Amino acid sequence: MRRSGNDGSDPCLPQGDGGATLLPVRPGISFVPLLLMLAILAGCTPAVSSVSPPSVAAGGPAFTMTVLGSGFSNGSTVQWNGSPRSTQYVSATELLAQVNAPDIAATGSASITVTNPQGIGGPSGSGSGSAGGSAGGSTTQSNAKPISIVSRSVDATAYQIDPAHDGAMTFGSVDFPASPTWRVSLGTGTPSNIVIADGKVFLTTGTAGGSQLMALGQTNGATAWSPQAIAGVGAGTASLAYDSGRVFVSGGSTLFAYDAATGALDWSTGLAAAGTGAPTAADGLVYVNVTGNATIYALDEATGAISWQHALSAVSRISAVTADGLYVTAATAGCPTLDLRPATGEVIWDSSEGTSFCPQTANETPIVANQLVYSPNSSGTSIFSAQTGSNTGTLAAPLPAAFTGSMAYFPQGANLDAVDLSNSTVSWTFNGDGTQLTALPIVVNQYVITGTAGGNLYAVDGTSGALVWTQALGGQVQQLSAGDGLLLVLDEPASGGGGTLTAYTVSTNP
Repeated sequence: MRRSGNDGSDPCLPQGDGGATLLPVRPGISFVPLLLMLAILAGCTPAVSSVSPPSVAAGGPAFTMTVLGSGFSNGSTVQWNGSPRSTQYVSATELLAQVNAPDIAATGSASITVTNPQGIGGPSGSGSGSAGGSAGGSTTQSNAKPISIVSRSVDATAYQIDPAHDGAMTFGSVDFPASPTWRVSLGTGTPSNIVIADGKVFLTTGTAGGSQLMALGQTNGATAWSPQAIAGVGAGTASLAYDSGRVFVSGGSTLFAYDAATGALDWSTGLAAAGTGAPTAADGLVYVNVTGNATIYALDEATGAISWQHALSAVSRISAVTADGLYVTAATAGCPTLDLRPATGEVIWDSSEGTSFCPQTANETPIVANQLVYSPNSSGTSIFSAQTGSNTGTLAAPLPAAFTGSMAYFPQGANLDAVDLSNSTVSWTFNGDGTQLTALPIVVNQYVITGTAGGNLYAVDGTSGALVWTQALGGQVQQLSAGDGLLLVLDEPASGGGGTLTAYTVSTNP
């Protein structure tokens, strides 16, 4: 007697026996139970539970969309507004689809469905689906899920402005003012990175009892809600990110989520080890690297539940995130750079430079720009294709830097070097007051902004290096950020701690 049924690996066949009658099998003769035959003839009806990313910026590059659900087979095809897209089968619950740049050229939305060819269905190994169906052209179709195509954000939501950490912001126009819009003294304690979103400016500062989260109004710097003490987080150790109405704060071994409108704590999640890096949040998930156990965590933004985690031999403090990749540099021999799928944590590619030493600093943060990943190695910067991981070259200068489509701007002691990405040579060098550049540069439209230990703020033309604007501040310029038409500058006294946050309105057309 032979039992016909499904061990659970094929959703297009009945589970277990499927109620099938067991039939004897004679040599050379096969019998197919009735329910099994009906399943084969009917095929499998797919269902879509989510798409990742659920939204993407208009005018962006092509990307790989992750479709999660059930009932997928090796012949499944992802449809974009009813039009098939190149589809790769991963499992019965996951498909990958190539979304083309023309698909997202303008704002709007698209309907995502999955079709299965009717006939013999079910997974038969990894491969690429096709747009066709069965011999008769009949298919089964899933429910629809939307993906939004939105305008490019002008919020500053993460370390170095955005989840890609490229240090670049584009406004409708830029006009540098003669004086600040407002200034706020932050008291004592080392501030965190600056987030600009939801009509507010967010950062943490230190107190005698630890760190606190502050929210200031963008228009006048007034306190938007009472500072929130961050439980168990020491002064100067917290970092921020923002997405969809929540501010995420990492510190110690915990990730916190606060309501951006009220400051109320929505949730907190312990992460098993200390050494949390700056969080990066995008498309419903917030990502944080924990150096204490060399693990990357992805948490649900709404609940704080861990969606997935990925352990490495060592991990840098911050990951970069785009529509179809989460990029991390492992702080270990060889400086390997990895690309993980944001929705699931699967490894897309893993590349090692083969060097014997990797600098153990927070500057291991990778940067994504121009569909390339710029990642630190032992002597400079490696360049990888964001899609494939193929090595496309190196830059002699080490990260961090700010990037545009054609240039990268590296702080080199007292100098700001502009590197032409077409030939990897220094196009120009700017030296302001001769003192150390103490703030990472950012790019706003065509202008590069930087600051010095001498307390001077500079904006230079990104093409020529010519000085176009300068301001004298009271202390060392430590941080810069730009969002929603504002340029935010943090300067601190030479002794460190506290300092002043200054806002300049550089665009009334963000």
